[in-house]
Amino acid sequence: MKLADELFLHYTPKKEALLAYGFTTTENGFSYKKAICDGQFELHLNLRENILSAKLLDADFGDEYRRIDAEEEVGGFVADLRRECEALLLDLRNRCFERRNFISDQSNRLSAWIERTYGVLPEFLWDDLPDCGVFRNQTTQKWFGILMNIGRKKILPGESGMVEIINLKLDDFVEEALRVKGVFPAYHMSKKNWVSVILDDTMRDEEITRLIEISFAHSEKKKK
Repeated sequence: MKLADELFLHYTPKKEALLAYGFTTTENGFSYKKAICDGQFELHLNLRENILSAKLLDADFGDEYRRIDAEEEVGGFVADLRRECEALLLDLRNRCFERRNFISDQSNRLSAWIERTYGVLPEFLWDDLPDCGVFRNQTTQKWFGILMNIGRKKILPGESGMVEIINLKLDDFVEEALRVKGVFPAYHMSKKNWVSVILDDTMRDEEITRLIEISFAHSEKKKK
């Protein structure tokens, strides 16, 4: 269900809260189901590897009710049904999930490392780019990292899906860094001075933090 995908994109579960809410443990994670719309439908929720998936099933026939995702269904019965699903999902999110700045575990680990090391939190500067966080040197006001969620094909042609990257300013170290698996010519920045590092655990955190240190050092320099 697209609605669940959107509502839980930046959220991680609190497992004890899920059990208190009524989820049961399964071989692969947690599951929950709830009758809605006076028992005409059942909302089935499954949590696996901290990712929540949802399906709306017809209670009589057990078929998935796909009209809930149809963008053209903006009124009437389907809209009322969607609102009921949204209310239930928001209640679940508020009670059993915590918001994270970014999507992947590695992105959030690195963001936490930057906060501990430099006292810098990500700035989300653009309403139309809610997944794009900028890390700024608090002394010089220069950017030393831009973390964003992009289509994989933008750095890996032929691949599908989304992935988070962090752009880092390496200047004279760019050519050497590009020899490392997981480092790419910069997306949306000067390829002469910047690189993009993929944040899907291709590289160890320690390898990436060394590059962040180089980028931060460049941000310390003031223009002559």
